[in-house]
Amino acid sequence: MSQSLTDIKHRIASVKSTEQITKAMRMVSASKMSQVQRQYAKYEVYDNKLRNIVQKLAHSQTFQNIAQLHESDPESLEGVYFDQTEQAIVNSFLASQKDGFEENSKRTAYLVITGDRGLVGSYNSSVLKSSLKMLRQDHEKGEEPLLFCAGSVGVDFFHRRGINIDLEIMDVSDSPSFGEVRKIIVKAIDLFQKGLYGKLLICYNHFVNSLTSSFRIEQVLPLSDLEIFDKEYDSECDELEFLPEPDPVTVLDTVLPQYAESLIYGAILDAKLAEHSASTMAMKSASDNAEDLISRMSIEYNRARQAAITTEINEIVGGASALE
Repeated sequence: MSQSLTDIKHRIASVKSTEQITKAMRMVSASKMSQVQRQYAKYEVYDNKLRNIVQKLAHSQTFQNIAQLHESDPESLEGVYFDQTEQAIVNSFLASQKDGFEENSKRTAYLVITGDRGLVGSYNSSVLKSSLKMLRQDHEKGEEPLLFCAGSVGVDFFHRRGINIDLEIMDVSDSPSFGEVRKIIVKAIDLFQKGLYGKLLICYNHFVNSLTSSFRIEQVLPLSDLEIFDKEYDSECDELEFLPEPDPVTVLDTVLPQYAESLIYGAILDAKLAEHSASTMAMKSASDNAEDLISRMSIEYNRARQAAITTEINEIVGGASALE
C-alpha cells in the first residue's frame, strides 16, 4: 500500500508540473494574441484608407468616361483593359483574362494558411480538410489548381499526400511583418499578372472572438469581383478630396498592387490571430483537465492513505487483543 501511495504522489507531482507548463503556455499565447490584435488594428486603419482611395478612383468621372477616349485614340490607353460592356479597367489586377492567357483564365489558385506548430486544437485540421476537399473537387473536374501554402503544418500535410505545392513559406513568426511574408505575397500576385491563373482564393481560419474562429474562403484576385468595385458607391468616400496625378488609371495601376498585397497580408494576420486564440483556448482546456485530474488523484490518494491507516489501527488492536 505504501508503494501505491508513492506512485500516486509521483503522478500528482507529474501532472502539477504539466499544469504549470500549460498555464505558462496559455499566458504566452494570450500575450501573442494581444500583440497581433494591436498589429491588426493598425493594419485595419491602413486598409480602410487604401480601400477608400481605390473606391474613390474607381468611381471617378475620369475613370468612368475613359471608354469614350478609347474609341478616338486606343493607343493612348495602353495598359487598360475593356470588358464586354466597354468599361475600362486596369487589366493587370482587375481582369481575370488577358490576351494570350485565355486557357488559364478559369484556373484557380489556393493560398492555404496554417500554423507552424501543434497544440492549437482543431485550428489546423479544419483548414486542411476543407482545402483538401476543394482541391480534389477541382481535380475531378479536370482542372489543375495552383497551391500556395503558408505554414509548416500545411506544407507537411500536402507533401505527405503527394500534392504539389507551387509556392510555400514556413516558419512564419508569431507576429509577422509584411516584409517577412512579402515573398509569398509578391510571388502569388506576379503569377496572376503573368496569366498563370485567373482567380486566387485564400483559405484560413477567421478570428471571430477569443473563443471562436471560423473557416473562411476569401477571393482576392481578380479585384473586379470584390464589393469595392460594385456600381453602388459609398458616399462616405466623397469626404476624400484629392486630385490624382497624372490620371486615375495610372494611379490605380500603382495602388491596386498595394491593395491586393494588403488583402493577402490582412488574411495572414487574421489567421495568426485565430491561431493564437486557438492555442490559448487549447492550453486553458489542458490546464482545466490537469486540475480535474489532480483533484481525482488527490481523492484517490486520501482514500488509499485512509485505508492504510485503518489497516494499521486494526493490526495494532488485533495485536493488543492477542496479548490479553
